[in-house]
Amino acid sequence: MLELLNVLSMMLVIYGMYYVLTSVTAFIKIRSIGTYEPKHKFKVLVACRNEEEVIGSLIESINSQNYPKQMYELCIIPNNCTDNTRDIALTLGARVIDCVGNIKCKGDALRYAFDVLANEDFDAYIVFDADNVVHPNFLARMNDACCENFRVAQGYRDSKNPQDNWISGSYSIYYWMQNFFFNRARMNARSSASINGTGFMVKKEVITKHGFDTMTLTEDIEFTAQCAINNIRIAFVQDAITYDEQPVSWTASWKQRKRWSIGSHNCLKMYGLKLIQSFIKNKYKTCKVTRS
Repeated sequence: MLELLNVLSMMLVIYGMYYVLTSVTAFIKIRSIGTYEPKHKFKVLVACRNEEEVIGSLIESINSQNYPKQMYELCIIPNNCTDNTRDIALTLGARVIDCVGNIKCKGDALRYAFDVLANEDFDAYIVFDADNVVHPNFLARMNDACCENFRVAQGYRDSKNPQDNWISGSYSIYYWMQNFFFNRARMNARSSASINGTGFMVKKEVITKHGFDTMTLTEDIEFTAQCAINNIRIAFVQDAITYDEQPVSWTASWKQRKRWSIGSHNCLKMYGLKLIQSFIKNKYKTCKVTRS
């Protein structure tokens, strides 16, 4: 038993040291993405359920993007709504994709929208949550990432309400640390960042080729694992900023963390072995991206 504990302890030490060493690269100058003229067309997707109180602010921020209006379309995906989310979206000029069938979660709604939009003319999807507010330069910065041939990219996830109370403040610190010590560090090290659930871009060709076959409650972690298995590098676009609303009650936080824990555990069971096999197959190389 003592030998087993020693082995487990050593594995945890190695695991921790890996993140300590990779986080150091966060302090160097970030690997810059160039600035390009608008080139790529986007479909902006927002899966929502009973979000009438916040959907208006999101739509207004997307309509105010510093990007040609004819080069992006906002698509609201209401699912299982019992309020006025759909009507508000239509009033504010958004396209509404009404889900048909058994839609249980955000991943199901996104997959339904991907199928509906598959034959339309555009280059990439952008995904937000309904309670977000988006920086005016978000689409322009994601266009830059597309121009440098990144197929998947995560923006900077900031907070709308870090000063509400200690719960929202703790969430904000968590995301600031993830942005800096994980995503920025891995971008600097020319490795792959992770999808944080909102404010991310994925090129249409990725969905066409690999699909969006998420089945867990944490579709962002699952899609990140799928990208790693398929050797798709996820860029971190620091200047593409999304302001996300954090929980302010212990009950909401508990439910969210419970969902994250269950989803992460399921992802480990589903993808753990596949990730190890992919790691060996790629000879310990990071995910590659072809530069233009």
